[in-house]
Amino acid sequence: MLWVGRPALAAAFRMEGAFNDVALTLAGGAAEQDVVDRLDRLLEPYGGLSAYPRRDQLSHRILADEFGEIGITSTWIPALFLGVAAFLLYTVLSRLVSTQRAQIGLLKAFGYSDTAVGLLYLSFAVATVAIGAGAGIALGVYLGGLTTGLYADYFHFPRLAFEAPPSVLLETVLIALAAASVGALAAVRRAAALPPAEAMRPESPASFRAGMIERSGAARLLPPAVRMIVRNLARRPWRAALSVLGVALAIGMMVVGHFGIDASGHLMHVQLDVVKRDDVTVTLREPREASAREELARLPGVLRAEGFRTAPVWLRNGHRSKKVALTGVDADATLHRLVDRQLCRVDLPPDGVVLGRKLAEILGPAVGDPVLVEVLEGERPTRQVPVAAVVDEYLGLGAYMDRRALSRLLREDRLVSGAWLRVDPAHAEQLYARLKQIPAVAGAEVKATVRKVVQDSLDRAFEMFSRIIVGFAAVIVAGTIYNSARIALAERGNELASLRVLGFRQREVVTILLGEQALLVAAAIPLGLAIGYGLAAALVPVFDREMFRLPLVITKFTYAWATLAAIVAALLSGAIVARRIRRLDLIAVLETRE
Repeated sequence: MLWVGRPALAAAFRMEGAFNDVALTLAGGAAEQDVVDRLDRLLEPYGGLSAYPRRDQLSHRILADEFGEIGITSTWIPALFLGVAAFLLYTVLSRLVSTQRAQIGLLKAFGYSDTAVGLLYLSFAVATVAIGAGAGIALGVYLGGLTTGLYADYFHFPRLAFEAPPSVLLETVLIALAAASVGALAAVRRAAALPPAEAMRPESPASFRAGMIERSGAARLLPPAVRMIVRNLARRPWRAALSVLGVALAIGMMVVGHFGIDASGHLMHVQLDVVKRDDVTVTLREPREASAREELARLPGVLRAEGFRTAPVWLRNGHRSKKVALTGVDADATLHRLVDRQLCRVDLPPDGVVLGRKLAEILGPAVGDPVLVEVLEGERPTRQVPVAAVVDEYLGLGAYMDRRALSRLLREDRLVSGAWLRVDPAHAEQLYARLKQIPAVAGAEVKATVRKVVQDSLDRAFEMFSRIIVGFAAVIVAGTIYNSARIALAERGNELASLRVLGFRQREVVTILLGEQALLVAAAIPLGLAIGYGLAAALVPVFDREMFRLPLVITKFTYAWATLAAIVAALLSGAIVARRIRRLDLIAVLETRE
């Protein structure tokens, strides 16, 4: 885009005193729509293409959508992480209270009040936030600077600086403290409610009875260690369920983290491979006779050329309206296809308008309902046209008609606004140079360049955020699995030491504990993948914007990556816990708490 002084440009085109674009600032209290309607009536004799408010300006819509995405990434995603963290904190502190019953009883016996004991365990949550706040703020400031640089490169604002005022940092810490306190509240209440005499006694042993495995006779087919694992899980089903849910939530966050990359990749594939199948889109300065398509087809390197016609229109359905470009496409066109949700081709009907799904949602008509089409060029006809079909598009707001039907609507002889070209790569550069020399050509959009620009933008945006989310989720997965195994060791140290004294080999004892954790992780993986899919499905409507929509697409690679992360975390945690089991002091562990 070149900026030139208005007097010089007017003189060059012999348009002194004329204008073809005007921007207005409204006075206080002015009714926006009233001004738009009066402007349209005033400028209609001069070829005005309809006034529109700032919210419909392309740059404003792009920025508004971007601000919406920033709002999502700064509220929904952190809320998901804080929710998972609060649940994990509840799980850890609840099991910690169970393993420290004797200490709680001693504190109360020495005169500490229920409130003091409750605040002690609440301080674990507060300390967790306090320790993480310093590192979190430093990392947040660093990532905020990177993100600001990304926006500066993309939008080219005159000035864009990252700022983190103390009030924002304080608000962040307070929100984290609130989430941690909510997660710790149930465990704190449980610790405060324990009577001293009851707390100083060990928990009542679990009641044992023949389970489904014993009754079915399948227990005889299992080795003793496996039977012990299954029985221990069966006698504490709620504890096992909480452990599975904690790991599953962490795995689900990993799936959500990679969902943005999968969705944007699918979006690119659909729009640039399935829908837009041409190599170059040529736009003419003004509509021309259909012979212009044949002239473009004869250019060097052009293998196929298909003409299209676009016209600015208002589409109205009752009180709803939208200004869009109505595109006329040949019924046998192959270089630009319309598809449904299954990516199957939708043939253009001979009459009626085909709407993109998002545009149909905005206007509200069902298939078969009429919409009012007000053309904003030429003779400006107005006509009721039925909605013939609804197609799926992830970019923009599309409206399409058969080119012959659009010509009848515009009352013209099948003019073209441009053409889609399939090009021989060997002659591409020669073609591009030739197009630049044709005065009637307003612009040529090369799909390879569009793909690169859009892909670079998506990579910089989605990959950066996705890597951050995946990194945090991986830490949560590893921490959750390790904590589960570590607390299980603390809870069952007495049992494991007893088995060693009774003659079980060290390897068998390790197998009993880690086998139980392995079953929990194995149960958590499919549940976590399902939770990740559900969370991604919940985020899709949030990312539903006019300029683009994210499809609900999660690849096998994402599922495999989340599964592998859980397995690796389980193996590393198992190795650490196995080492601690081998170093158990049997005499110290077997000492009774009484």
